[in-house]
Amino acid sequence: MFKTTAREPELGAMVARRDSDLLAEIERDVLDESKSVAAALRKCLALGGQAKSAELRDWASRELHGYPDEVPLPDYRKIRTPLFMEGFTSGEAFRGKQVSAGDDISQRRCGSVLPTRLGGD
Repeated sequence: MFKTTAREPELGAMVARRDSDLLAEIERDVLDESKSVAAALRKCLALGGQAKSAELRDWASRELHGYPDEVPLPDYRKIRTPLFMEGFTSGEAFRGKQVSAGDDISQRRCGSVLPTRLGGD
């Protein structure tokens, strides 16, 4: 079998401390308005790599670079918003008219959710 060395617990403690330091740095950055969200997300990518968390790396990468069409958007990336229209019918012009989100045509054409797939990078 494999022999463990006395140094292995030391290495594990160093990795845990480094992860903990990076996590503390991310926490400080997200509370500091002078720091960019992109910088914190890049640190999340690094933390995901150190922790061997593909889920954290994938999430941070999508937040940075955007969500591909084939990946479902998280709910916080869907902005619920009213739909306003400009147009005319039978000689009547209208501007800024709110259309019901339940209206069959608006649901098929637009929906009431604005998906935000762009990244923060």
